Amino acid sequence: MKNKIYKYIYWLALPLILGSCSSTDDRIMIDTDPEKTTITAVSSDNSVILLEENSQDDALSITWNKPDYGVPTATPNYQVLMDTENGDFSSLIVAASVNTEEKTFMVEELNKLLINNGFDAGTPLNIQFKVIATSGSLVTESAPIVIEITAYAKSSDPIFMIGDALMGWDTAKAVEVAATGSKTFETIAEFTSGNSFRFFDAPDWGATSYNYPYFSGGSVDALFENAGDGDSNFRFIGTTGYYKISVDFNTLTITMEATDLPQLFMVGAAVPEAGWGWTTPVEMTWIKHGHFEATTTFAVDAFRFFTKNGDWGSGRNYPYYQDAEFTIDTNLENADDGDKNFKFIGTPGAYTITVNTIAKTISLSNE
Repeated sequence: MKNKIYKYIYWLALPLILGSCSSTDDRIMIDTDPEKTTITAVSSDNSVILLEENSQDDALSITWNKPDYGVPTATPNYQVLMDTENGDFSSLIVAASVNTEEKTFMVEELNKLLINNGFDAGTPLNIQFKVIATSGSLVTESAPIVIEITAYAKSSDPIFMIGDALMGWDTAKAVEVAATGSKTFETIAEFTSGNSFRFFDAPDWGATSYNYPYFSGGSVDALFENAGDGDSNFRFIGTTGYYKISVDFNTLTITMEATDLPQLFMVGAAVPEAGWGWTTPVEMTWIKHGHFEATTTFAVDAFRFFTKNGDWGSGRNYPYYQDAEFTIDTNLENADDGDKNFKFIGTPGAYTITVNTIAKTISLSNE
């Protein structure tokens, strides 16, 4: 009986013995030859001047080789890092994260990366880039490459506020905060007391966000407090109403100023619904900060904009917008009358008129 038991144990153990003997011969070896495993990054250009009018064009491509470890590996994740000319990449500015051996930056994308990370506009800067490949526990990085890039001072890249303190936790209802300069932003919006929100650099949950602690070391208006929730959002504790909010990322400052709902009216014979009186002025709808729209019938005649109902002194004529370098629809011209009003010179009919004081445009559409 003992012999049978011993034979049974022997046959159970035999595969383990054979396996342990063969594992030495079949062990997978990772090739660490630097010429194979090192990745080399190459740029499509060594000098790039970014221009806002070319914002949707390709600005720069960086390519590299896939590291070869001599054995099959998972598809690497590549991070493209950027830093100043003399930086050591300790600030870890991730310019891109991709799974292919190439990254092409659009003009607007690259400019936003530079401006949002504190690089100066209008001056040629030597920017370092390097690529890090990660495949499981294997990490390989390229030597840095230096590219001279001149960014532009973007005035149209906004940030966004999302949360119940404004329109709700819905990216489709994000409130745009227009840029007023390099890393400075401003808008007018209605805030609801007791509710919270957070800043984002795009109306997307995957975008970079900025909560209350982000502004530590700066100055946050007393109408806000740390919501103390999972994301440390802003909680608005003021009186529900309209406010002008100003945000400065340079100084980490947020200020609030109570204001009225923005208004813009049209009065004049060119808009028969109103005429030259205040009984039935055409009130334009406030869409968002600096953006007004109205649909009304136009006649070949003159009219003027006003910022206050019933106040002739609040008028804004054609030269007011012309001097501010607005692009004005060709269906409108200077009436050249005593008040230098607007004159509608298009085909009479119903039009939607849009005034955008951020983009500096006045446009008409009859579609």
